[in-house]
Amino acid sequence: MKRPSVFFVTENGTTRYGMTRSYGGLAGITLRLLTHATDGYGISIPYFERLKPMKEISEDEFQTYADHPETADDLYSFAEIDVDKNVLRIDEDWKEERSYREYPLQLLLAQATPLISSNPYSGYDSLQKQRLYAVMDDAMHSYQESEDENALSEKEMDEEMSEAPSMQM
Repeated sequence: MKRPSVFFVTENGTTRYGMTRSYGGLAGITLRLLTHATDGYGISIPYFERLKPMKEISEDEFQTYADHPETADDLYSFAEIDVDKNVLRIDEDWKEERSYREYPLQLLLAQATPLISSNPYSGYDSLQKQRLYAVMDDAMHSYQESEDENALSEKEMDEEMSEAPSMQM
């Protein structure tokens, strides 16, 4: 039997907790978020509903997993999705070890969209974990460089403003 994945989603200030055995890991979660984004009428579905949890769990039940990292091996993945803060954090089992990653949510979804393909065996949409991680590593490198450049530009502007003579009337 597949080990469960637990997750929580914070959207519009509300946090909901869920558990599933249907999928797990970054690729599975990302694929669900993208392929279940709208209903049959094109209306956007809330992020938690996109994940279609096997069951919704209580905050206390979720905290049992969160407070006991020694039980991490009992889970396939442990994910936090904060739509309000645009972040996805995931602790995922990679057999030999566990992998913790953190990504800007919208960057992840934008980078993953062109990677979705049809599984030749099942015909269902699929997203290859290794390919997604490789693309995200590159994207995060570029993202971090642009963030560093923006921070440097803001610092330089602040310095210029503090050096400029103040105008008094």
